[in-house]
Amino acid sequence: MVSGNWIVLFGFLPIDLAFLGSNLLKIPEGGWLPILIGLLLSKLMTTRRTGAGLLARQIPATSNTEDVTVTFHAPTSQTMKVGLQVGI
Repeated sequence: MVSGNWIVLFGFLPIDLAFLGSNLLKIPEGGWLPILIGLLLSKLMTTRRTGAGLLARQIPATSNTEDVTVTFHAPTSQTMKVGLQVGI
């Protein structure tokens, strides 16, 4: 039996490829700007998601409110301290 995901993929893929092909000619004339903005926003969102995951793993699970200071060591040897108010 064919999964619903495959039906959606093969249903939208030809349409998306047609739009991509028709818009490739517009990239040198200014179409690169929305692509650049989209890439930058995508990088920002993935960086935020990764950082939130790292932070969530370092904060202890507590039921009461307490101050937590988490120290991050960046690859450039810089240290950043973040003070958070944690609680339920």
